[in-house]
Amino acid sequence: MEELLPLLSTLKLSTMITVIGVVALLWWLWSALNWVWLKPKSIERRLRQQGLKGNSYRPLVGDIRDMIKMIKQVKSTPMDPHSNEIAPRVLPYVVHTIAKYGKSSFMWLGPTPRLFILDPDKIREITNKVYEFQKPDTSPLFRLLASGFATYDGDKWAKHRKIVSPAFNVEKMKMLVPIFVECCDEMISKWENELGGCDGAREMDVWPSIQNVSSDVLARAGFGSSYEEGKRVFQLQREMLTLTMTLFKFAFVPGYR
Repeated sequence: MEELLPLLSTLKLSTMITVIGVVALLWWLWSALNWVWLKPKSIERRLRQQGLKGNSYRPLVGDIRDMIKMIKQVKSTPMDPHSNEIAPRVLPYVVHTIAKYGKSSFMWLGPTPRLFILDPDKIREITNKVYEFQKPDTSPLFRLLASGFATYDGDKWAKHRKIVSPAFNVEKMKMLVPIFVECCDEMISKWENELGGCDGAREMDVWPSIQNVSSDVLARAGFGSSYEEGKRVFQLQREMLTLTMTLFKFAFVPGYR
């Protein structure tokens, strides 16, 4: 009998480990099912009950596949230079969703919905109740790029709003106008030098200059330096943004991140 005791103890331990493993597996399967299907469908049902419209939830990807396809389609052709319709170019799927389902609609980024609220009264209510309407959880990918006032909630948001508000006083903003003018004048002077006083029409890619002048304005107004002095920092930021946006296409697919 004494010889069987170690064997029984080993069997009991093995049984306990097996039971714990089975329970852990079942818990993981339930969590995965809830994350991928049950919770999104429950949210969708509640959204529709509140009068919002949108596509039915599709497991894992939601509307991401259609969104990427539409972005590629839009960028495959040049934009009409005489058009001021920027939104269909930058956010084609958002514009498509609002046009199809109305001003109170939603789309799916993986298993997470994104709401579109265009009613001014509802927007005013949301922005005034900062403790009730919390901002969505920011992807860790975007937190690599920026984490600040725009992502804060509650007391932290109120504290930082109090700090930054004086900087956006109208009179203080007027003091920055000479900086904006100087940056733009320098950009135009560079264009004139590159054109070399040619009489005929000539095509010129202004996008790099537009990017540089924006960075120059930020550098001079915020830090008292110029774009040329912080050129390497801005280049690294653009490279990081490009890499982040490449990854962000699949950031809402469960498990991919």
